[in-house]
Amino acid sequence: MTTDERDDLPKVSIIVPHLNQIDWLEESLAALHAQAYPSDRTEIVVVDNGSGQAALDWLAARADVTIYHEGQPGPGLARNKGVAHAQHDFLAFIDSDCIADPDWLSSAVRTLQAHPDIAVGGDVRIGVEDAGNWTDLEAYESVFAYRQKEYIERLHFSGTGNLAMTRATYQKVGPFAGINVAEDRDWGKRAWDLGVKTVYNPSMVVYHPARKSLDEMRQKWRRHVLHDYEDHRNAQGGTTAWLFRAFAVFGSGFVHIFKILQSDRAPGIVNKIKAARCLIAIRSFRARFMLQVSGLSDEELKMPKWNR
Repeated sequence: MTTDERDDLPKVSIIVPHLNQIDWLEESLAALHAQAYPSDRTEIVVVDNGSGQAALDWLAARADVTIYHEGQPGPGLARNKGVAHAQHDFLAFIDSDCIADPDWLSSAVRTLQAHPDIAVGGDVRIGVEDAGNWTDLEAYESVFAYRQKEYIERLHFSGTGNLAMTRATYQKVGPFAGINVAEDRDWGKRAWDLGVKTVYNPSMVVYHPARKSLDEMRQKWRRHVLHDYEDHRNAQGGTTAWLFRAFAVFGSGFVHIFKILQSDRAPGIVNKIKAARCLIAIRSFRARFMLQVSGLSDEELKMPKWNR
């Protein structure tokens, strides 16, 4: 690349919300510094969202990133703080526990240069720690987690851990929502309603660690079920329809075993068996929790404790 070609590239602000994940953040920052995109055309903005003192001391010692603090809980609010202080008009969002492929930023920028009025979301894959011995959760999440292509093309939103846009697009749609809302779905829906498309770019890749335990997975699905139930009630959905949906979730676990068998993201029969048994455990939990949620009071449903 010539000097003139480099100078013609847009400058990009990479925004990373963070909460008490300094080990992962260190790996994430290392991957961002190793991007193929010229480092002198980027800035990295880390917005801490209420970490403990040890993490704050670690952040304060970093000279290679710009640090801001958002005291109000919520990764969406941290991203908004990052945008408010970002110096550049191309914005790229990644989570602090995600590892960007070396071509991640270049791929995002190429798409936005060609189509500046859209948002672009990329592929999120599971980072497997031991390629010779996958865990059940690594096998399961490789097939079922972070289905960005489906989210974007069918539901019109991208996970905010792998998303890019221009500042003009961000300002047109508005800021990300707070902790009581699934901010990725909310932002994508508002964008779609305003005629702003989110497109899928499969070469814009980040790697996300699998969860370490079923308890972590249950926490995730408690949060999503509560959001889904709120949407169901807001749409004037009845209790019978919700209960039918719960039983359908349970049954879908057995149906989706065929998806595991056909997937190339969990290679080998051993990993497919691991994915299948994890699938049944999780769908069973989701169905039970959906039944439980239908009996919660309005006050219990408003409590945000599952998000932190």
